[in-house]
Amino acid sequence: MRAAGIEPGLHDLGVTVVPTTDEPFLSAMAPASARVYRLERMLLADGKAVGLDTIWLPRALADKLKNHLQGQFIIPLLEKFGILIDHTKYQIEATTATEAQATMLDVLTGSPLLVIRFFPTDVDGRVILAGRNVTRADRFTYELEGRNTARALSA
Repeated sequence: MRAAGIEPGLHDLGVTVVPTTDEPFLSAMAPASARVYRLERMLLADGKAVGLDTIWLPRALADKLKNHLQGQFIIPLLEKFGILIDHTKYQIEATTATEAQATMLDVLTGSPLLVIRFFPTDVDGRVILAGRNVTRADRFTYELEGRNTARALSA
């Protein structure tokens, strides 16, 4: 957003403790019997709501970061605490706004939205946390870059 001249921000909506069965993709982060912290926030662009951000944190990580989460973006916060991310897996899909989402994002029910799930992973292949951004499709363009890690074989 900053590259486009827009000031990003967050408005915290609350923290709850939920079972990993709350969302199917949480199984990559913790066993089915575990409970994780779910942090819900509104993404802001120049002070206006443009997305809904949900972060699921294992208890140990949430306890470590709990006094620093308010109003802070999670990836820079991980770096600040020395939590190294080896790679991040992304899942991107389209959806339409529910009535609740439409009200929060100031769009019509049924408007197009983008859903980005992301899973920062450590060097040992463990998922550090899970996140989901649901954003207005008319306000975002995502740019991803990949690197080919394959090495050339010598003959």
